[in-house]
Amino acid sequence: MSITDKFRGWFRTESFLRRESLKWAALNFPAANQQVARAVGYALVATLGVDFKQLAPSTDITADLGANEWAEWAEIQMGVEEELGCYFPPQPTFSGKTVAELVDFVVSFRQPRPTRMPKRGVLSSIGWCLP
Repeated sequence: MSITDKFRGWFRTESFLRRESLKWAALNFPAANQQVARAVGYALVATLGVDFKQLAPSTDITADLGANEWAEWAEIQMGVEEELGCYFPPQPTFSGKTVAELVDFVVSFRQPRPTRMPKRGVLSSIGWCLP
């Protein structure tokens, strides 16, 4: 590892990535979608280890950024859900390719998290399943 890589790694903190994601979203997306674009950009950079300079609305997530495995897609989804405080229903699934299509998908299909947990089932009430 070169000193340049080590130096770069010091500045890839969570707060730095959040600030950079705000700038990136403001430059590339309209005001209505900036919050979602910020969360998507942050999740892509944090999960795939790419730089914001590599992200553009037309960037192909699979070919250009290398998100090939389902585990990477699951991490991206969980990152977006955590950033926005929402969740995605199991259907429909994302079938697009670009960053802009992912932002549009999130805008269209995100749902707010439930305010209270569902009732505990029989197994959890007798200690078989932990909450």
